[in-house]
Amino acid sequence: MDNALERVRAFAFKNVENLRELIIEERCFELETNSLATITRVDFLTLRGVCSLEVGVFLNSSRLHQVIIVDSALSQLPKDGFAELSHLNQLQIRESRIGRISEGALSGLFTVGSVHFQSNQIGRLVPGWALGAENLGSLWLVNSPTEEQVN
Repeated sequence: MDNALERVRAFAFKNVENLRELIIEERCFELETNSLATITRVDFLTLRGVCSLEVGVFLNSSRLHQVIIVDSALSQLPKDGFAELSHLNQLQIRESRIGRISEGALSGLFTVGSVHFQSNQIGRLVPGWALGAENLGSLWLVNSPTEEQVN
């Protein structure tokens, strides 16, 4: 896919609500802080080809059924990358390469049915990476080998 999309700017989807599906797809694009902020009542949000996810991408976004990050090459999942994303049925990160999952990467994520990391290649998994998620039903790490775990 080549849509010439390089970066999703802050508040690009401000106050988007009541959508069945939102798909953002590109070979390699960056999600800026607040780029997916204030989104509500979206059934399926699919992000394919994410290369960079800044802190606070999803600030004040809620009531999404499923957020899927797939076929991406993230240098890292930063601390607070999912901060203030709430009332979510499922977060899936799959079939992606992730250089580093930082301490507190899921911090600020709250009221979530499940988080799935599936079929990923993970470079470094830092202890405490899931700290700070509140009211999380289940956390799955499946077929996602880690090259190095930092102690």
